[in-house]
Amino acid sequence: TASVDFSGTDKIFLASALRKLSDASSGIVVELTTNSSNFSGTFMLAAPSANGVNKFRFSSKGTVQADAATTASTYSAPYGAIVACSGNIGGAAASLRVNGAVAATSSAAQGTGKFTSAVLYIGRRVDATTAFNGRLYSMIICGAATPAATIVKVERYLNSKARIY
Repeated sequence: TASVDFSGTDKIFLASALRKLSDASSGIVVELTTNSSNFSGTFMLAAPSANGVNKFRFSSKGTVQADAATTASTYSAPYGAIVACSGNIGGAAASLRVNGAVAATSSAAQGTGKFTSAVLYIGRRVDATTAFNGRLYSMIICGAATPAATIVKVERYLNSKARIY
């Protein structure tokens, strides 16, 4: 996409309906700029990451990165899921939900700052590597704190359209 401005917030919520077809190599579902040591204020959802080790992984980063990742074999490809992620730089929280249940959390400090205004990459990383191997049915991203009840409603809505679980 063109630049998306999340610079007014230190909170992010994203939810997607997807089906990953392989765990053989890393696949980026969505990434704000590049989730590397050179950039602050980024987030990333991978399915999988680390060449199949993390079945789903959400990273949220201020000046320091926090990861919420799952290695459970129950999420092995091929696997369809409604994945909902929340990041809070100031609150030192990152969470990952799969099909309506909490799958992983991190309370690691994420340093300081807000998310950035940058290109949003969907289906691959900034350098055209780590393409997502699967189907992305829908995605919602909100640069704000999202109440638990709203997260559940979004998950149900996405599932009503994609019929994942």
